[in-house]
Amino acid sequence: MPEGEKLTLLFRRYFTAALAVIAALVLAYCIYRLRYVALIVTISGLLAYLLAWPVERLELRMRRQFAVTIVFSIFVVLLLGLFSSFVPILANQIQGLIDTVPTMVGHLEQLASSWRITMIPGREYLIADYWPDFTAMLEERIPEILANMFNYTQSIVTGTATAVAAILIVPLLTLYLLVDSARLKRSLIEFFSMSMRSDVERAIDSVNRSLGRYIYSRVLLALFVGVATNSASSTR
Repeated sequence: MPEGEKLTLLFRRYFTAALAVIAALVLAYCIYRLRYVALIVTISGLLAYLLAWPVERLELRMRRQFAVTIVFSIFVVLLLGLFSSFVPILANQIQGLIDTVPTMVGHLEQLASSWRITMIPGREYLIADYWPDFTAMLEERIPEILANMFNYTQSIVTGTATAVAAILIVPLLTLYLLVDSARLKRSLIEFFSMSMRSDVERAIDSVNRSLGRYIYSRVLLALFVGVATNSASSTR
């Protein structure tokens, strides 16, 4: 091979590798900027993998849309039942904390009123002696405190809106993935040439089986830990 062709081939290889690295960096940056969207898609995909096995079993007896509706409805009912079992425990813990707050505040007030500090030999200072200075400083910082409270409230509202949107979008996206999974698979395979489609289909099936087994094992482990924790908390 002539020296010029070798240099051209080497340049093409390095140029292709550089383009691949740049594309990977751009993709990573886009995923970072859209990390909430990526998280929603990931959660929906995991739920779709989790519910795909019972849907496929029911699909042998009925249409896929009916199978998806039945399985997803049962999953929502079970999820609500599991969540409702944890609500009383959490409510009891919060109520216990609220009940102890007045006692803690009373102890702190007694401690503050009786705490004496000896800063100069022969003279003692009470915490109450510093109260006028504290209130004056508080009045000066009221605008800053209000601004921080506004920013904090805005962050809470934004986070709540994002969480509500995710709660609404995840079920819809999960239903879409369950109903149109076969069409999505065909569309993905059609991106490749005819000679590669059979290999791509086998690779997708292998990944589906491996990932499905992994997800089911982790879900069963999480359910076992959750049930054991709930049982231990309820017996206390």
